[in-house]
Amino acid sequence: NVNQNSLAQVILNKIYEVVNDADEKSYYEEAAKAASCGCYRAATVMVWCAVIDRLQKLIDRKGLKEFNKVSKTLKAKQSGFYKRFSKEFNVSMSNELQEIFDRDLIFVLSAMVNLDINEISAILHLFDTRNHSAHPSDYKIDELAYTNYLNEVLKLIINNPKLS
Repeated sequence: NVNQNSLAQVILNKIYEVVNDADEKSYYEEAAKAASCGCYRAATVMVWCAVIDRLQKLIDRKGLKEFNKVSKTLKAKQSGFYKRFSKEFNVSMSNELQEIFDRDLIFVLSAMVNLDINEISAILHLFDTRNHSAHPSDYKIDELAYTNYLNEVLKLIINNPKLS
């Protein structure tokens, strides 16, 4: 096991208990390695890779046709939470999901699984944290922020029955 603070390790152990997918688990393992040497921005990016891998696979299981249909429905909305969503997708192969911006994928999936607005906002906050971590800036993530990020992923993504 990679040397990390005990709280982060407790959260990772909970994640490992639930995550069965080898690809997804490997992202968490790489995040743990990065965090063990204080590279918390890199660790945060790798945790996000695990999240988006999970979400893409969920969309694939629910059906690409359903994803396309929901994107078309959201694009047509004139009011409400999704009124600014302006994209329509015609995905026919799973690997095409990798070409869709994460924010768009989250919006369409949120409608597919009926996430509430607070859940969507919290997941988008995770994505924003990933972006702050991945791009050159003075933004810093420390051990506590990384540990919190892991905990939020556990709560919002992994333990969310709508996203299983």
